[in-house]
Amino acid sequence: MVTGTETPSRRLTRRGWWFVAIGVGAGAAAFALRERDLLMVAGVALGAVLLAWVLTGRGKPGVQADHRVRPRRLQQGEDGALLVRFSAPDRATHALEVEQPAAAGLFPATSGVIGPIQQGDAAELRVPFRAGRRGQYVITSPVLTVRDPFGLVRVRTPLSAGDEVLVLPTVLPLVGLPRGLTGRGSATGASSTSGGGDPDAGVRGYRVGDDIRTVHWRASARLEEDLVVRVSGASSLGSTLLLLDHRVSAYSRDGLEVAVTLAASIGHHLHEEDVDLAVADHTGRELVAGHDVDSDLLLTL
Repeated sequence: MVTGTETPSRRLTRRGWWFVAIGVGAGAAAFALRERDLLMVAGVALGAVLLAWVLTGRGKPGVQADHRVRPRRLQQGEDGALLVRFSAPDRATHALEVEQPAAAGLFPATSGVIGPIQQGDAAELRVPFRAGRRGQYVITSPVLTVRDPFGLVRVRTPLSAGDEVLVLPTVLPLVGLPRGLTGRGSATGASSTSGGGDPDAGVRGYRVGDDIRTVHWRASARLEEDLVVRVSGASSLGSTLLLLDHRVSAYSRDGLEVAVTLAASIGHHLHEEDVDLAVADHTGRELVAGHDVDSDLLLTL
């Protein structure tokens, strides 16, 4: 959340330029035809523009704004909403014309009239959206528009507020384990090899004084016993290496998006199965590695 105001831009509206043209034209005709009535028309037209310019230049609008995105992280196809909250901490305001610029890939430009806002109160502009393509999206400042009573001058003031939205890859449900992994990963140490073995290798029962952070919740749920904790130096079945070629040229049409979806789904599934995971790209660069890397993997992708 960022609040405040940026430098406003003030300019004549189309009506304002017509008043200027009428004033200049009437003034020129007054001198050419020696008509005092035309001179009065010129004075009224140009005077109205000058008055409007002065009225719209009297200080800042006294409005602050902040963005509230719910949720800030979502997957493709999920719905979210941007709430733009306008407040008047110093003085009451009249009805306000506001605009939220477009965020390409999330929502188009949205405008509306809110208020009036009493001092200390607030009003909101709600912009719903649906996450389409994965990526990081920057939401820019809303713009407040103030006009004079004659509609001759318009002042547009960006209100310093911004936020980001992360659209994560789609995660599909999967079953099974890669060939070569015959049981659970190193966190539980539970092995299902035909040769038998201790199903609780790598964990032991909770004892008074154990650090609560070492409790292995998934293993406790699976074993349907009292709480169990991870044992330092637990045996491991090894880790799985997942390779992702993210070159656009390596795929046709939406092939890269399919590959990213598969990488996200496989990584999430292996995490749920307590398998250690390392993810590298086509250059051999390691993207993420470890045990609890589900969130990091989705953010990286």
